[in-house]
Amino acid sequence: MIDLPFSFTIPLPAVIPSRIDNHIIRTLSALKGQFLDEAAFNKMLLEEDKLIYEVYEIKRPEVEGELLMGISIVHPGKVG
Repeated sequence: MIDLPFSFTIPLPAVIPSRIDNHIIRTLSALKGQFLDEAAFNKMLLEEDKLIYEVYEIKRPEVEGELLMGISIVHPGKVG
């Protein structure tokens, strides 16, 4: 974690920051219990544990005045 002023680039079309501290991925299986149509969820999960979203986190000091930094990508799809 860098606690000084900093910068990063977001190259296109990848949209992944040039500097990250943590890459979080969530697949369909991680979201069990989050969908109204559980039968559709279970059917989709049997076919493939698809990537649902990603977060590219850039850590900052946890002090007053600092903001969380990062890029979130929600992948397209539908359950049910």
